[in-house]
Amino acid sequence: QKMLNVHLNGSFLTAREAVRRMKIEENNRKGGNIIFMGSVHSKEASLCKSAYVTAKHGLMGLTRALAKEGGPDLIRTNLVCPGFVETPLVLKQIPEQAEKLKMSEEDIVSK
Repeated sequence: QKMLNVHLNGSFLTAREAVRRMKIEENNRKGGNIIFMGSVHSKEASLCKSAYVTAKHGLMGLTRALAKEGGPDLIRTNLVCPGFVETPLVLKQIPEQAEKLKMSEEDIVSK
């Protein structure tokens, strides 16, 4: 639940307020850009990450819906989806997943 609250609900609530403000015309301008941070898991699933994958797939849906809803008000919405990035968290998870799934670390990274 925490994963969904942070990645999906937090993005939704922030965007809802941003859209409300972007629809207000000020100084002869309205609209704006909303950029969400996705990941490779916005488009693909992987083992042992169901909550994270659910949240990131949800961001893809939120992005698409807001792009259609905000278009008439000049509000663009995009989702940045970087690929695999070797962060300390990811490097810690690789051996944990390999052990849990009885796979090699190389197989974990390649899948």
